[in-house]
Amino acid sequence: MFKRIAVGYDGSTCADEAVRTAINLISGPGAHLSVVAVVAPPRGETDEDRQAALDADADHIRRAAEAHRRAAESQGIEYHVEVVTRYSPADALVSIVAERGFDLLVVGRHGRERAAHPGLGRNAHRLVSDAACPVLVVGNGQPKT
Repeated sequence: MFKRIAVGYDGSTCADEAVRTAINLISGPGAHLSVVAVVAPPRGETDEDRQAALDADADHIRRAAEAHRRAAESQGIEYHVEVVTRYSPADALVSIVAERGFDLLVVGRHGRERAAHPGLGRNAHRLVSDAACPVLVVGNGQPKT
């Protein structure tokens, strides 16, 4: 089992599955689960427009990630949600897992925009190649038939 797990989170079905999977894999005293949401800086005509869009996106994703807090804490897992602003989710997650020494990175197979398509998403593929720790890529949240 793992003691320090990071989860790449974007609010998608696959991301929710990644958090549930991480909760099932982590254990022991001092277990720490860090849910990291990476939001791209938004476009807008003014700084105020861009900041408002960024705040709205960050709040939406933070609320979605917080929905898993009770399940984690009921198992004695320290649960942390962080929203990071970067253009590349893969770059952000590669840096974070290297800097903070996570035992495992768990991500969904696809994010919000491509959940219905087969294969690994662009970010998941990059993470498997470049992360400094093992990466677990979970399915698309669809029942297998």
